[in-house]
Amino acid sequence: MRVGTWNVGTMTGKGRELVEVCKRRSLDILCVQETKCGGNSSRQLGHRYRIIYSGESNNRNGVGIILSPHLSEQVVQVDRQSDKLMKVKMISGGGMINIISAYAPQVGEKEELTKDLECMIDTMPVGEKVIIGADLNAHLGEGGEGYRRIHSREGYGKRNAEGQKALESLEGLDMAVVNTFFKKREKLKITYKSGQGQSQRDFIMTRREDLKMFSDCKVIAGEEVVHQQRLVCGVVKVKECKKKRTSGKKDSNMETNRRYLKGVLLSTAEEVCGTSKGGKKIDKETWWWSEEVQTSIKKKKEAFKNWQRGGTDQLKEVYKEKKKEAKRTVAKAKEEGYKEWYENLDTREGEKTIYRIAKQRAEAKRDIKEIKDQQGEVLTGGEKIKERWRKYYTTLLNKENQRDELEDIPPVEGPTEELTRKEIIDAIKAMKKGKAAGCSGVSADMIKVLEESGVDIMVDIIGTVWEEEEMPEDWKQSAIVPIYKQKGDPLDCGN
Repeated sequence: MRVGTWNVGTMTGKGRELVEVCKRRSLDILCVQETKCGGNSSRQLGHRYRIIYSGESNNRNGVGIILSPHLSEQVVQVDRQSDKLMKVKMISGGGMINIISAYAPQVGEKEELTKDLECMIDTMPVGEKVIIGADLNAHLGEGGEGYRRIHSREGYGKRNAEGQKALESLEGLDMAVVNTFFKKREKLKITYKSGQGQSQRDFIMTRREDLKMFSDCKVIAGEEVVHQQRLVCGVVKVKECKKKRTSGKKDSNMETNRRYLKGVLLSTAEEVCGTSKGGKKIDKETWWWSEEVQTSIKKKKEAFKNWQRGGTDQLKEVYKEKKKEAKRTVAKAKEEGYKEWYENLDTREGEKTIYRIAKQRAEAKRDIKEIKDQQGEVLTGGEKIKERWRKYYTTLLNKENQRDELEDIPPVEGPTEELTRKEIIDAIKAMKKGKAAGCSGVSADMIKVLEESGVDIMVDIIGTVWEEEEMPEDWKQSAIVPIYKQKGDPLDCGN
């Protein structure tokens, strides 16, 4: 798993570019600072990457955490302390891991941030992992004199007063500065560069006892999304949970015949109709990402790399010009995209799109998608979560209610009458078209389109079930989709 931290300056217009960086650098988690996003929420950035952020209405400061598609489904808790500090707790490797994004402004408020950070870490259970991605706006210095347990000798620059205070606080928390424990070239230590000035002020930190879970940490200098601030990236070793193999059960003749029929129906349907992954999701953040925009962004990146290699004023001016061109191209593409969007709102298709996007937005803003057990503990495994839902619905759907006693009815003597062909035909006709298939994947439409052949097939299958008193396995299965009621604890099954 790869974890990064980056002061992005602002998130405005950078969402898609940051996603491209995450994909290219294989980043699973990216802590971002100075997002300047107002409010406390979360949203999709594209390619199913999601940012959970914390900010104020004045659009200053702001912190956030960008998660990969897989990890965004593992969030169990979000704690937004302020526009300078937030935490996301998630399931990873069968255990809990806390990701903290922190930002210390250059002027004032650092003491308040330090107190909030200390309080946040002190309240975490000892067994849980902690990773902090932060812009401390402090120089910790090249050597770790006096703080060798948490600061090795691979820092950069001279320690200042702010750096001294930061080290004192980190020593009290026993938090190691991961950047300083891996030997790198000087340019892979610098996190901020402007003109002739350069420093190391962005850091990844973890509990000293958990330092061994990091196999590498360095600065990546080649990304131009933010040309003064540089991306810090760490590699974390995470144990993957092995799935237990389940022993197979030998199929009966009934099950074998059913599986054969099911395979024929599904393969024929796929050959004739094809398959679909569902409707195309429209992402407000990326619908304007046209070929022209991508080309302009690519030219800006090339100009930035040329400037970094050459370092001349002429190359710097070329980069500035390409950057302006890219901004104009993005602004134009967005304007045209919004114009087309608003023109379609009055149409029937536009009306459907509004509801579809509203639904997607509501889903994207959900921070938490895990559940607790009956004792209030957050479950950390897929099988445990399934078992919790099974127990919950077993109790819910099998609850005994008071009911009137039925009168004794004399039993019907003699053999049970077989189902007639007419009864099966009436049942097939009564089935509605266009409904979702069950766990078997065979829908009513597939049976209806077969007409008499479909009736013959169903008569044969149901007749066998009736005689042998044995039902196919996937007829016994069902799927329940729980929907959060938007009130109460989202980790509670009852909500």
